[in-house]
Amino acid sequence: MLYNHRYRNTRILRRGPTEMRFLTFCIFSSLLVVVAQGIRPEILTSSSNDGFLLSSAKAALLVSYDSYCQPGPIAAWNCFWCQYRNDSFQSVPLSSVQLIQDPTGRTFGYIGVSDSIVLSFRGTVETDILNWVTDLSVESLSPFQNQILGAKVHGGFLHAYMSVQNQVRTALNKLTKLYPKKNVLFTGHSLGGALTLLAAVDSALDRSFNNSVTIYTMGSPRVGNLPFSTFVDSHFSRHYRLTNCRDPIPRIPPREMGFVHSGREYYSPNGDAQFKTCTYRSGSEDETCIDGLASWQINVNDHMTYFGLDKRIARPHGCR
Repeated sequence: MLYNHRYRNTRILRRGPTEMRFLTFCIFSSLLVVVAQGIRPEILTSSSNDGFLLSSAKAALLVSYDSYCQPGPIAAWNCFWCQYRNDSFQSVPLSSVQLIQDPTGRTFGYIGVSDSIVLSFRGTVETDILNWVTDLSVESLSPFQNQILGAKVHGGFLHAYMSVQNQVRTALNKLTKLYPKKNVLFTGHSLGGALTLLAAVDSALDRSFNNSVTIYTMGSPRVGNLPFSTFVDSHFSRHYRLTNCRDPIPRIPPREMGFVHSGREYYSPNGDAQFKTCTYRSGSEDETCIDGLASWQINVNDHMTYFGLDKRIARPHGCR
C-alpha cells in the first residue's frame, strides 16, 4: 500500500574551488573506502507515530529501484523490479506509466498510477560519469523564480530537474485531474531522492495542485539551505528520509557549505529493516544517526543496499 500527506514549495549558492575540492574528496573517498567497523547500539523501531510505515517504505524502495531499469520495460511495467517479489517485498502494480527524460537521457524518471499516483526519478548510476559530475556540481541557485524567500539549492540538482520540469508538470496535472483524491507519492534513491524532492516542492508552488502528498527518499544527498529546508518541512508533514549504515551520500554536500537536510530521518545502523526514528527539527540533524558518523566511516556498498536489498542484483536483467 502506498501512503499519504499535504504539502507546498522552493530555491540556492555559489562555492569556490576549495569547497569543490572538499566535496570531491568526500565523494571519491566514499567510493574508495570500505569500513568494517560496527555501529554503536541503538534503540530501533520499524514504524513511528507520524505515519511512517515499513510496508510503504519498502514499496517506495521498489518503485525507486524501478527507475534504474531500461525505459521500454518500465513503460510496459515488466522490468525486473516492476515484477520483483519475495517474502519481504512485493512489487507495486502501476498503470498509465509515462516516461520522463531529458534529451540526453541523463535525467530520467517515470510517473504512473496505483493506489497512489507515483513519481520516481533515477538515482546516480556509478558507471555514468556524467551523473557523478551532476552530483559534484556545487553551485547554489535560487529555485523556481525566487518564490521561496532566501532559499538556495544545489545547482546541479536544480539544472537536472529543470530539464524535465515541463514534462513533470504536464504529467502530474493530467493525472491529478483524473484522480483528484489519490495521494501522490514522490520517491527516489540517491540523486533520484534530490530530484523527487524538487518535484514535490515545484508541485507545492502550483496553486492548482490539491492532492495529498507523501515523500520517501533513500540515500538522498542534502538538497538546499535552511530556508529551503524550512519551506519543505512546513509544507510536507509526511516526508520520510531513509538512511542506511555508513552510506556516504546523505552526508554530502557538507553542512559546512550551508546545506541541510529536510524531513525526518529514519536510520538503519545495521543495513536491515530495523530503523531508528531520529530526532529532527528544521536546520538540525540528529548526530546519533548517520550525521554523527566520523568522516572516515563510509562504505559505498551501503548506498547500493537498502532494507538488505541490493539494487545491483538486477544488472543481469538490464537494470543499472
